[in-house]
Amino acid sequence: MSCGLDARLPAGIIGLMGSGTVTVSEGGAPAVRVSAAQGEVTVDIVGLPVSVPAASRVLATLSEARGLARELGERGVTLTVCSSGRPVIRLGRLARPRLSRLVTRSGDVEVTDLRELRRLDRRLRAGPAQH
Repeated sequence: MSCGLDARLPAGIIGLMGSGTVTVSEGGAPAVRVSAAQGEVTVDIVGLPVSVPAASRVLATLSEARGLARELGERGVTLTVCSSGRPVIRLGRLARPRLSRLVTRSGDVEVTDLRELRRLDRRLRAGPAQH
């Protein structure tokens, strides 16, 4: 999330999504599924064909996501990231942080399943051999 871009650009792109589902597959198997409906966008990471070293340490990246989450909330949009169908992070309008507020210092970033988030973090760094 700290790619140096203003949070308004990604939030604007997410906010423009209407409704529908897009599935990205690798080798005939779904890798990422993105669905949108009525201001709610869900990104489901089903399986990744490669490791994602830039995503290393998802927990550290959460505090950096504050700007994006705040911008999404102001636009009335919610972004939920899932791992194999299980919600792990919610950003924006419908985020209801509890303990994650202590880590992120934001009311717009919710960790819905810390255990699954840590598994996703390991999967992203490990690559396809761990799926």
